[in-house]
This record gives sequence, structure tokens and C-alpha cells, in this order.
Amino acid sequence: MIWLKVFSRPADPRRDEQGIVFISALFAIVITMVAGALLVSISSGELRLSTGHRLRTKAFDVAEAGIDHAMWKLQGRPDWRDGYSNTEFDDGKYTVTATDLGGGSADLRLTSTGKFQAARRKVIADVKFVPHPAIKYALFSEQTLNFGNLFLAKGDVRTNGDFNVNANVQVQGNIQVSGAINQKLGTNLMVSGSTEVGIAPLTRPKPPLRWFELNADQILEGNRIFYPPGGGGGFLTQLIDGLIVVKGDVTIQGRVRNQTVIVASGNININGNIDYQQGTDAILFLFSFGTTTMTGEAQIDSCIFSYGPVIDLSTRPGHVFGTVLGASLDYNMQLQIEYDPRCASAKLPGLPFQEFKVVRWEEVFQF
Repeated sequence: MIWLKVFSRPADPRRDEQGIVFISALFAIVITMVAGALLVSISSGELRLSTGHRLRTKAFDVAEAGIDHAMWKLQGRPDWRDGYSNTEFDDGKYTVTATDLGGGSADLRLTSTGKFQAARRKVIADVKFVPHPAIKYALFSEQTLNFGNLFLAKGDVRTNGDFNVNANVQVQGNIQVSGAINQKLGTNLMVSGSTEVGIAPLTRPKPPLRWFELNADQILEGNRIFYPPGGGGGFLTQLIDGLIVVKGDVTIQGRVRNQTVIVASGNININGNIDYQQGTDAILFLFSFGTTTMTGEAQIDSCIFSYGPVIDLSTRPGHVFGTVLGASLDYNMQLQIEYDPRCASAKLPGLPFQEFKVVRWEEVFQF
């Protein structure tokens, strides 16, 4: 019988340790690879989200620029309804529509769609027409008012200076004075409304001539005379509905049947009557960058806005149906100003005191 003796090699503890280390390292590599893949996936998702957010933000900026452009246009052309189509802005494009709302809480709705690469965003703005406070007065003066002859205002009066009463003055409305009221003994000051003294001065808008030119329907070079054909009290046939800019002085008298704004880079001389044709919605705005002078009979239907002084040299008592806004006022004989509220409510091109304000704002996402 043969006996076999089997010998077993004793375990090497170093080999066991190496195996454990290898398995641990392999496991760590697998975990690292899985974690890396997960991080890459998360990072890619975050990048997509970040890119999408950036594009949508840019699309909103483009849409908002469309609203700003439309608001700027309305300031000079409140009759503007043409809108904009695919107007480029900052590597994007916007399309704007303007829709009348018929008054109430808002007059107009502006809808602007901004496009930036694949992103779309819409902004809706409801706007309201709000006249500048300066146009709500029968008489507004940037400097001290000196009343040396009889004066009657059918409407409110405001001055950024003093209110000096050296003759009888009647105001059928309110008086607002930045300075003081100084009344000469023996004179009467009759005010049907309230009287405020020491209030903050009011700044009226004074855009440059270029602003009027950008919004003009007609630009005329040199001094101009607007008279009825053949003289007399006939119609001013040279007038149009809209804004006329005259780069010079203007002399005018006659009957008005249009809705017209005349802007003179120089002076305006009203040397006779100006009256509105009855049965029409006629209205006339006269803007002067210099002095506005009333001569002749000076029975005037007009909203007068003068960067310089307003002077009445009429040979008869003057009467203005509209408003008078000037740097100062000087008049020879008695003067009456009767406020026409249409001076504030008219929506004609080039009127610097017409303002549109946003009363509702909505942002809409589009993908």
C-alpha cells in the first residue's frame, strides 16, 4: 500500500492584504466613475437650465425695449398705432402692436413680443394718457406776475415767483404761488377757490426744436405769415391737421377749422383775431421758442405756450380762450383768460405736456 502525504503551503498574509487592497481600489474606481457620470449629467442639466434662463431673460429685455420704443413714440405722436415688426435690438428682435382700449382705466394697450434665438417672451403694458400739470392752468408763469391793469382768469393761476396785485384781479379758480402775494392798498383780489403760498416751483417741459422736427407733419423754412386769403376774418387755409414746424418767426390771424399745432423757432405775433369755426372740433396750439406777442384786437382762441415772455399790446381789452403758459406775462390794457380744458385733453402730435404712463404690466413666457 502506498501512502501519499499531501503538503499544504502555509497562507501568506501579504497576498491576502494585496487582494483586499485591489478589490477596494476597484470598488473606489467604480464609485468614482459613477459619481463622475452623475456629476456630468447634473452639470449638463444645470447648463441647459442656465442657458435657457439666460435666453429667456434676454428675450424679456428685447420685449421691454419694444415697450420703451413705443412709449417714446407716443410722447410725440399720440395718434401712432402702426406698431413695429421684427425691429432689431441687441441681437434680438421685437414686434409691437398698439390697440385702443376706449378710455376708462387705460387708453391704450401695447403688446411687445421679444425674440432672442429660440426664446420668446411677451410683455403687455396698458397705458393711460396723463396731461402734465402745467397745462391745467388758465395762466402759468415761470416768473413773478405783475398785474398793473384789470385781470380776470376763468380757471386756475400759478406762478413760480410772486403774485403782485397793483390793480383789481379776479380769479375764478385757485391760486398757487411759489413766492408771496403782494397787494397794493386800494386794490381788490377776489379768488373763488383756494390760495396756496410758498409751494415748490413747477417745471414745465421744454423739448428742443429737434424733438418737434422728428414728429412734424410739415417743416417750413424761414418766417411765415398765416393769413386768410384776401385778408379779413376768413379761414386759415394754410393750416393742416397735425404739427407744423416753422424755422423762423410766425405772424398769424384768422379763423381755424383744423386741429393744428404750430411751433416757431423764433417769435410768434398774433396781430388780429383768432377764432374757431363753430360746429367743428377745431383747436390751435401756438408754441414759440422766443416771445409771443398779441397785437390788434387780440380776441384769441388758442392754447399759447411760449418759452419766452407773453406780451399783450392790444389796443382793446384782450381775451384769450385757451391757456397762456410763458416765462412771464405783460399786458397793456385789461386782460381776460378763459381756460379751455381741451388744451389738456387734446392728443395732437408734438405736444410736450402729454404723457403716457403705464397702469398695468404683465409678462408672458413663450417657448
